[in-house]
Amino acid sequence: MRSLIITEVRDQARGTRSFDLMPEECEEKHGVTFAPGQVAVLQVEGEAPAYFAFASAPEDPELEVLVKQKIGASNVIFEMKAGERIQLLDVTGHGFALNDYQNKDLVFVAMGTGVAPLRSALRHVLKRQESFGQLVVLYGARTPDDFCYRDETQDWEDAGV
Repeated sequence: MRSLIITEVRDQARGTRSFDLMPEECEEKHGVTFAPGQVAVLQVEGEAPAYFAFASAPEDPELEVLVKQKIGASNVIFEMKAGERIQLLDVTGHGFALNDYQNKDLVFVAMGTGVAPLRSALRHVLKRQESFGQLVVLYGARTPDDFCYRDETQDWEDAGV
């Protein structure tokens, strides 16, 4: 188990926030091993563990998760502020086998908060774009107010996505 400090909270969409996290003992790089598409098992006091896909790439300096306000741990985390702590219990799931698709076109498809693992994979691939073919993202949301990471879509387009 590792204690994570919330370093930044950003509103992403209606009832959805992104949380930047850094292990308490780290200053420059998060040091958590995971693959794009894997999931963090997080716990806050008084709540059962909850699962959140990483929205950050493994090589990003901080960890990032996307939290939709719901019940249980999601609701508690949604209300947390920078400086507060969350426990990382485990990293789970197989993640995306992106290395198996080098030199091939990739199509990423997601709806709503399902963009979190897609964003992790996309950020990872964009850092080694020369190893892949064309990149296509198909992302939808119930309404425009539910669209996450709107501020990054132009960067994706500028990178040829």
